[in-house]
Amino acid sequence: MERLTQKLPQGGYKAKVDPFSVLERLGRLEDLYDALIAEREKTASQMEELRGQGKVKTVTYQQHIAHKLMLQNLIDRMDIYEGQATGAKK
Repeated sequence: MERLTQKLPQGGYKAKVDPFSVLERLGRLEDLYDALIAEREKTASQMEELRGQGKVKTVTYQQHIAHKLMLQNLIDRMDIYEGQATGAKK
């Protein structure tokens, strides 16, 4: 991914391109974060449905667990770089 900002030695960032491009990228990253949250919630809902059916030992349920953990890991990584505590829900 091409970096649109430059880290400053004293802290903070400086745009290397026009501010509109930086805002566009930021908006897409925020959309990604929202999509990850929504997918995690959908996966949790599917897991709850399977749990209600007593299917917690099925391959499908195990795959949902792995998928939810992967999504949570991505969310946590984004939260760290955003400056939030990990696992924060919006």
